[in-house]
Amino acid sequence: MRLSGGVAVQVARRVLAMAAGIWHHDKIGAPVTRSLVACDH
Repeated sequence: MRLSGGVAVQVARRVLAMAAGIWHHDKIGAPVTRSLVACDH
């Protein structure tokens, strides 16, 4: 199965956004949670 370029870009954007969120929470000292629910702040 071959992914189109657009799908690969969308997956990469989501992975980078998740990594940025994890990094941000680590830097601000946010408490560690096990929830995958989006933060609204």
